[in-house]
Amino acid sequence: MARLFFLLCMVLIVASVNAQNLFVFKSTVKGTITPMSPEWLNTNSMILRSNVVQKDSVYYYDTKENNPDSALIMTQYFDSLGNLLERDEFSVKKKGEVWKVSNFSYLGDQLFKKEIISMTENKEVHEARLKKDVFTYEYDSAGDVVKVKAYSFPNSSIYTYSLTIQENEYDSSGHLIKEFLTRGRGNRFLYRTYIYDHGILTELNTYDSTGYLSYSNTRKFDNKKNILSIYLGDNAPDNLRLELYYDDKKRLAQQKIYWEGGVDYESQYYWYNAGGLVDRQVVKYDINGKKYYYRHFYSR
Repeated sequence: MARLFFLLCMVLIVASVNAQNLFVFKSTVKGTITPMSPEWLNTNSMILRSNVVQKDSVYYYDTKENNPDSALIMTQYFDSLGNLLERDEFSVKKKGEVWKVSNFSYLGDQLFKKEIISMTENKEVHEARLKKDVFTYEYDSAGDVVKVKAYSFPNSSIYTYSLTIQENEYDSSGHLIKEFLTRGRGNRFLYRTYIYDHGILTELNTYDSTGYLSYSNTRKFDNKKNILSIYLGDNAPDNLRLELYYDDKKRLAQQKIYWEGGVDYESQYYWYNAGGLVDRQVVKYDINGKKYYYRHFYSR
């Protein structure tokens, strides 16, 4: 019987907080190690505009840049402003099969709707089904997101869905300080609080609908090494769950995920071209040294 490992389940929330990606670690569960897709970084729209990028095609290589074993894994399409319009993600095992399509709609530069259609598998009956999720965004006069409505449609039904409403509060400096959730017909409750030190996010607390503290994340940034460390709980070494390494241009160069007890689990690396666009990505499993390679090809 294959050995079971503790697989770190992570929720990556792509949000803009002090111009940094916000990474939230939730829990740890048992599971086997399986290949994961890399994290697709959100490229700054100004960089996309300056490079006149309309399309980004990403290929997966089991052996480093060896064409015979390559497979198209993702394509992205952008408008003339550098806004992401569509992202199509493909299966590696079944080459060419689309398993997830995301569409984005804007008013000017502001995202007001995101729609995701994905394939899910019912393991009990071995049947693939479509799932649809729709997110709508509302902004205040400062351009901050104040309300997100998330509609989830099982089996792509337009008649049956669940609704979650997220409402955000900001301080006078524009820092996100509170998130409230309303699920379906349930009561609105405080979901998450953010604590800052001189404008730098240092702590994140997440609560359930009864007001119980579910988990906390502590964030510590090393200015000399350009490393952001994120802990589940306080910043004791055994609580380390993620490290983000930035280059001298403040671009993400590596993210390193840890098991419980601070044991290495997975690393993801990013390289950039002369135009500032992500050129290559590598996912490495520290437990066995296995690497997965990804290469971006941009079109005008």
